[in-house]
Amino acid sequence: MAPEVVCMFDEATNTASYVVSAAGEAAIIDPVLDFDPVSGCTRTTSADRLLDHARESGLGVSWILE
Repeated sequence: MAPEVVCMFDEATNTASYVVSAAGEAAIIDPVLDFDPVSGCTRTTSADRLLDHARESGLGVSWILE
């Protein structure tokens, strides 16, 4: 079985993150932690999108690769 690769692009950081899955398990590759340089605050909006995709696809996240 070939793995499925889903790419999610974050425009604010110009970064691509991936969810690679096979047999119900997934690896999240290069998740983005959203950073606002003006306020110095971080958010998990981009990472939450990756996790939502995995959850909605019925995948268990086994690896997060930075």
